[in-house]
Amino acid sequence: MNVHNFVIFITCIVNIFTYNKDIEKVITSQGNMNKQHRHQKQAIMLIQKIKTHLRSGLYV
Repeated sequence: MNVHNFVIFITCIVNIFTYNKDIEKVITSQGNMNKQHRHQKQAIMLIQKIKTHLRSGLYV
């Protein structure tokens, strides 16, 4: 793994943790269970997109 890929990897890991904290704030701030469920679905989709981007970015 060269330095460029390593930097991309670390950046993506930091972004994943940042997004997780932001999503957690959104979910815990909602009182309505329907809204909370929708945000959880959106969070899962976002994390899947990040993981896909991570995989494609590291092996280019």
